Amino acid sequence: MKRYKSILEKNWKISKPLMYKEMCEQQNLYWDTYKEYQDKEYHISFYKPSHAMSYFISESVIRPDKYIVLLCDNLKSIIQSNQGKKFAVSELFCKFINSKLKIFNIEFRSSNTFDNEESKLSGVNVMFTGYKSLTIIIFCSPIINELFINKELSTHFLQVFKELVGHELIHRSQFINRHLNKSESNIMRQPPEEFNKYLSQKTEIMSYAWQIIEELRFKGLSDTKILNYIKTKRNDNNLDYENNILDYYIYTFRDTQVLNQLFKYMYEYLKGDFNLNEVDFY
Repeated sequence: MKRYKSILEKNWKISKPLMYKEMCEQQNLYWDTYKEYQDKEYHISFYKPSHAMSYFISESVIRPDKYIVLLCDNLKSIIQSNQGKKFAVSELFCKFINSKLKIFNIEFRSSNTFDNEESKLSGVNVMFTGYKSLTIIIFCSPIINELFINKELSTHFLQVFKELVGHELIHRSQFINRHLNKSESNIMRQPPEEFNKYLSQKTEIMSYAWQIIEELRFKGLSDTKILNYIKTKRNDNNLDYENNILDYYIYTFRDTQVLNQLFKYMYEYLKGDFNLNEVDFY
């Protein structure tokens, strides 16, 4: 379950971009009026939620798909144009890739450990978003320095990056749109009841709904098959809840509003208006 447990920051405070959002709401202005200021001072270039004026963000699904395409296309281009380039250590790789992705407010950081078996294949340990900075932080495993010389690694990396960055872009949009009054810290070390409380939050349910669908698509399931799959799963008593986040939700929250909300968001992502609440970019 470690991969699914996001790291949450301590001392959650409202950020200056959020204060400017509130100012826009009071003056009945659209938030992109302050685009130039934001880009210069807070480095939120290429990011604009189309629902910036919404007061009901917790009830609407946020769609990061276009932004993900932009990020993945840039990463693919960087990988292709630097094929064969070697880095002695992961720190040097992170310094290089950060110079290319600074405009997107994404930061790679090196780590000396492998957090799980998948990190040995993808080079990614964990990803999270700074609530105040809005920076998406990617902690990499030691193998990441081989990204430009190992084709199998780059394939796994791009897929895991796509799945996790979508999750974090949803959080970034949620952070921008409203102040989340949370005090949780170090959720990964909390007992099961605290982790379940974390999973019960609508912000997390929405993010995991999108991530579950992306993982099922990567396994080759069409959207129609995914719908049938989750309908069957809901009544399944043989669940792999130790290693599968969908099974964990069903096992833990069966016959509760939490599970109903998860399936509602999943259905919206699969069958809802694709252009509604799309996370856009400048």
